[in-house]
Amino acid sequence: DIRMPEMDGIEVLNQLRRTDGPNQAAPVLAFSADIANSESIAGLTFSGSVFKPIRPDALAIEVARVARRELA
Repeated sequence: DIRMPEMDGIEVLNQLRRTDGPNQAAPVLAFSADIANSESIAGLTFSGSVFKPIRPDALAIEVARVARRELA
């Protein structure tokens, strides 16, 4: 989630990308209730994004899109 208490999703993503290990290049989806934030999310190294309220079909589509890109 982009807006978590103490450590937000952007900081979590930055730590994942900075730290050596298997999660450094792992696909990460951004979750946010703030659709106005979509442009700033797109500029980061998130693999994709899903906006709240989360619809199961939208989540499945985004996971499939990211998985196809990762396998290509």
